[in-house]
Order: sequence, then C-alpha cells, then structure tokens
Amino acid sequence: MRVILSLIAFLVAASHVAASSSPEALRLVDRLQERMAHCRDYQCLICSFERLGSRQEERSYRLFVKDSRLVRVRVTAGRGKGSEAAIDARGRLRGRRGGMLKAFAETLKPEDRRIRSLRGAPFWEAACHNFLKELRLRLTEPGAQSEVEPDPEQPGRLLLLVSRTDTTREKYWIDPQQLQLLKGELFENGLLVREFSVSDVRENVGLSDDFFSF
Repeated sequence: MRVILSLIAFLVAASHVAASSSPEALRLVDRLQERMAHCRDYQCLICSFERLGSRQEERSYRLFVKDSRLVRVRVTAGRGKGSEAAIDARGRLRGRRGGMLKAFAETLKPEDRRIRSLRGAPFWEAACHNFLKELRLRLTEPGAQSEVEPDPEQPGRLLLLVSRTDTTREKYWIDPQQLQLLKGELFENGLLVREFSVSDVRENVGLSDDFFSF
C-alpha cells in the first residue's frame, strides 16, 4: 500500500512539472538549436549590461564561432576594450591585450576574471549553441514555467518568457522567420540584472581554424 501511494504521489508531481513546461517554448528552442546545427560558422556583435550588487557594467564585443567548438571574442567597448581571447582547435584558452601589447598572447585559466563578465559568465557561454543548450535545460527544470507570445511592440517577432523561481524571470526576443535570438533580459526580484542584444550577424563566412589561434 505504501509503495502504491508513493507511486501515485510521484505521478502527480511529475504531471505537475510537465504541465508547467510549455511545449511551444520547447519546440521554439529546439528549432533554434536545429538551425544553429546547420551553421558552420558565424560572427555577431553583442552589447551587454550587467548588474551585481551596487556595481554595473556595460560592454560590447564581437563574437566569432566555428563548428560549435571554436570561439573567439574581441572586446569593442567597456572593460578590456581591444583585448581578445579564444578557444583554439587544441582546446587551449588564449588571450591578449589590445594596443601595443597585442603581439604578446598568453595561456589563460578558465577562472580568469578578464575573460568573464561582471556576473562571472565566461565569453564562450555567449556562443549561441552553448547559450541555447543551457536555456533548453532551464526550461525543463522542475517548476520552470515558460510561454511564447507575439511581441506586442514589434509585429512579427516572438517573446519567450521563462520563470524558474518566484524571484527569477527571463525574457527573450526572437525572429521566427530567421530563427535568430535578438535580445534577452534577466530579472531577479524584479530588478534587471542582465541584458544583451545581438546584431550584425554574419553566417558561413568561411572562418578558418587558424583564425582562432594566436
């Protein structure tokens, strides 16, 4: 009898979790991932804002990605302007400063603050295949709620709304025709703590492995 009651409780809990996950949201993220799987390489410009306690940071950087394994970043505005970092074909993490020191590259450790955002995210997490993978996992967390709706301010675009706890909210703008992620926001306790926008996307430009080595 105790086993039967435990099984019933488990099924009820499982059905509750499943009911809170939007099939439309999962399908949309799956379509974005499928599209990126057919993209050999791409580059884009990302403008970001982050807040951590009383500190705030705005940065812009150009991101280059190939075969979902090679990633290079070049900071164009904000902290570390002119600096670059990359994960090369051998899996090495290399970086160099801008200006006169650009010729001197060094091997970096993953925890190096120079290659992380104010809130601690490393640059390779911004690569679309990595970002979408993590987003997909968050959508399936127990208690996560998500929905897709038309953007009331920009016809033809979609809004993906995600809430994982009582205090955390995520919001993403998506172009359903191009299947591109355009913008994202993260709120904690109603306060905007992260925002990013993606622009100047160029796909399949023929980036070589050597481009990610220095």
